[in-house]
Amino acid sequence: MNKSRRKQPHLFNETMLQRAIVDTLVPAGFSVKHTSAFLQKGPSGVSKGIPDLLVSHRAIPHRYFGMEVKMPNGKLTPEQQQAVLMGEYIVVRSPEEAIRAAFTFLTGGDHLPNPSETDIATVRRMLRSLKD
Repeated sequence: MNKSRRKQPHLFNETMLQRAIVDTLVPAGFSVKHTSAFLQKGPSGVSKGIPDLLVSHRAIPHRYFGMEVKMPNGKLTPEQQQAVLMGEYIVVRSPEEAIRAAFTFLTGGDHLPNPSETDIATVRRMLRSLKD
């Protein structure tokens, strides 16, 4: 067998991506709950189609939004595709997409835009006022 044809291991996988996303969201003041079997301790017990992360912020109490973490060319399962189509959660493929989604959540948006500098400044003011 030709050694050059062997599949190379991924240097960066979905679990690492999920950790990078959490490491981006938490310092910005977001609370993140893991539903992924990768990061839970013990048996998962999570239904198919549930997003990997549930994200909230104290500026909007008692509200969560879901993030399904996928690698850049990662595929959604049929259950995940249906949940995304129903608007139950969004798919993020990088820490940058995740923080944009979080800013959108805080500012009351319902989709994943590129935040303008004005939006980012608004969120930063909101976060500063919470620290005071």
